[in-house]
Amino acid sequence: MNNTPIRFDNLGHAYRPGHWVFQNYSAAVRRGSIFALLGPNGSGKTTLLKILLGALKPTAGTVAVEGRMAFVPQLFQVTFDYSVLDMVLMGRARQVGLFSQPSAQDEEAAMASLDRFGIAHFA
Repeated sequence: MNNTPIRFDNLGHAYRPGHWVFQNYSAAVRRGSIFALLGPNGSGKTTLLKILLGALKPTAGTVAVEGRMAFVPQLFQVTFDYSVLDMVLMGRARQVGLFSQPSAQDEEAAMASLDRFGIAHFA
């Protein structure tokens, strides 16, 4: 198992030729670490995230992502009143499987995630 499951080197993206959103970004994200994208509006944070998720191809550089990644948008409107625990459990959909209910183990994993960020009391 690789200790840096997310790596990118000399990454760059231009939506139009010659108009770079960013250039020469390089990083290696260690397993178990927390990685944040910070910067002013228009600096390429969302573009970089789309490239890491595989939704957008980079104009330059290389990307290596081991396994699968998930994305939680900043603004997310739902039509039902889900609890915080329900929302976190939705992130385990691939482990739960189609037409299945989350198990006690899934709920434990979701609660552990909430606890890790100090928000278990919102469950």
